[in-house]
Amino acid sequence: MLSLNITNIEKLIFHDQKVRSLFPEFQSLFKQWQFAKIHDLRSIQQQCLLNFLNSVNNDHISTLKEHFECEVTLTKINNQIVENKTIPISDLENVLRDIEGEYQDFAVYRDKDQIYISFWR
Repeated sequence: MLSLNITNIEKLIFHDQKVRSLFPEFQSLFKQWQFAKIHDLRSIQQQCLLNFLNSVNNDHISTLKEHFECEVTLTKINNQIVENKTIPISDLENVLRDIEGEYQDFAVYRDKDQIYISFWR
């Protein structure tokens, strides 16, 4: 089993031309990463890795499974500073339980049966 995360995705995906060719929709991201690597712009390289990691969907994971010939899991990173959610009152407890610990602060607004929450770090 192969677990892809921010620490190994550069070596396994970005440095391997064969793997990069499997994802034509990410070619601009790969080119941006290469440019940042040549010019030693580490923050842009890291942002490219995060963008790729957070953009991968189930179809991409299936492609990676076929390429690596093993199970592939992906650990995404939520790097958003603010997140807004609209939640029915009936689901509020479950949503808050799932988000617990991710954000430091939040604001709540209620309109009839809907709860609007803005979370921020």
